[in-house]
Amino acid sequence: MDLIADSSASTPHGSAPLATHPQPRMQIDIPTAAATAVVVYLIASLGHEALGHGAACLAIGSHPTEVTTTYLQCAHESGWQGRFVYAAGSLLNILLGLACIPLLRRAVDPWRRYFCWLLCTVNLLVAGGYMMVSPFANFGDWTAFIEGLPQPFLWRAAITALGVGIGLISAERAGRWLARFVGADQTAAIRVLTLVPYLAGSSSETIASLLNPLGWKIVFISGIAASFAGTCWLIFMVPPKARTFAAQEPAQSLSLPRSRGWIALGIVALLVMLRMGRGVHLWPA
Repeated sequence: MDLIADSSASTPHGSAPLATHPQPRMQIDIPTAAATAVVVYLIASLGHEALGHGAACLAIGSHPTEVTTTYLQCAHESGWQGRFVYAAGSLLNILLGLACIPLLRRAVDPWRRYFCWLLCTVNLLVAGGYMMVSPFANFGDWTAFIEGLPQPFLWRAAITALGVGIGLISAERAGRWLARFVGADQTAAIRVLTLVPYLAGSSSETIASLLNPLGWKIVFISGIAASFAGTCWLIFMVPPKARTFAAQEPAQSLSLPRSRGWIALGIVALLVMLRMGRGVHLWPA
């Protein structure tokens, strides 16, 4: 299934053409975009849980006992050591997102460039979204981080404000990067390249969370809230003043055709996600 966006600008009879770069027709293979999203969401999820929380758990001298796509259990955590473990998931997502920026600039193959863009964007949005929602929603890592601290309202307000800032800045920059990638006049293509991964990635992660051994609360917290709510900025990413921006930034890529390699990788990622959704036991408690 392909989307073909024809962004040739039409002008009224007798009027001067708009001063924008001519944009070619852009072909997007939707199954490949969806498969790429599943790979990205798996990396972001396991990065948050296994690399973020897991590495922090080891760093404080404890050990993780179980890891899934939605949570990691650390054997012993308390005080500021425990807060470090709680915060490490979001911090890892931020670091992973920032690390993708130079890769995005160097990628030549269209699908690799899109993968780097999506990996950068999803990681930053997950971190910002979690920090924005968790403190006042009374669930998740940042609620646990604040518990026991003096002036909890100020901590909640500060962490929420930081999350909003990360989300807004990340969404704005990601929208501009995507416009440079496909051309800002290609608003239909931009919508597909943001809406498809949002639906495919969030749905697959939520389905995997249904398999967790701790019940429905985890499905809501980490499956629905962290995926659908955490990355919702993706669906509001069509850049404003698109024609003005297109005049400054010509498109750098013409099409995103079907890639059997990315589709196969997406299927493998989905199977891994479903397996990890049930949990993997590491050490005894």
